[in-house]
Amino acid sequence: MHRTMLMTLYATGLRRSELCHLKVSDIDSERMVIHVHGKGSHERDVLLTPKLVETLREYWRWMKQRPFYFQAQ
Repeated sequence: MHRTMLMTLYATGLRRSELCHLKVSDIDSERMVIHVHGKGSHERDVLLTPKLVETLREYWRWMKQRPFYFQAQ
């Protein structure tokens, strides 16, 4: 889990709070982007790499399909 979190942060440049609020529906693997809901009402799209998409899919299968990718702790 921590490896996937760090890979996502490094590859996309997301903030920690944006990562914690990342939903499965925010990831568009066809367009290779993540729709990010940032501070306030700011929204943006961030590019994905093929390796990150595969890692996120692996993590998705492992975590038993929860609504949020990473639970805030």
